[in-house]
This record gives sequence, C-alpha cells and structure tokens, in this order.
Amino acid sequence: MLSNATRAPAVYFYTDNIRQLDALADSECIAADAAARLQDIYKGYRLRLHHLALDERPALAGQDEFAEDRQFVEDMWAQVL
Repeated sequence: MLSNATRAPAVYFYTDNIRQLDALADSECIAADAAARLQDIYKGYRLRLHHLALDERPALAGQDEFAEDRQFVEDMWAQVL
C-alpha cells in the first residue's frame, strides 16, 4: 500500500483489506486476477478463523491447510516488493 501511495493515492483511502486490494488493482499496481485471488485467500483465512473462534479453539491452522495460498502470497510479496 505505502509503496504505491504517491503514484496512486486511492490505495490508502480504504482501511479494509478487500477494498485496498480493489484499489491496488484499479490503480494497476497489481493485476486484477491477482487481487481477486488475494481477496479469496483472505476471505478463506478469515472464515477459518471465525470457525475456530466459534468452536472455542485456538486461532491456529495446520501447516498444510493453506500451503498453496501461502505460496501465492509469498510469490506476490516477492513480485511486488
């Protein structure tokens, strides 16, 4: 977000992750399909955390549970930063 703020101020207007990712895609800081994938990953992770909280379990996921998603996020991190 911050590395793109001077070039595309719209990216820091929103405080929530979903709209921030939309703004990054709209400003062409990241590809639209990458933003959509990151949003889906974020939603899946939040859903898992909510289910764990409702089950009164620790907010911990198994190492293999989000392996593909984590790899995508790591790849995006390396690409963008």
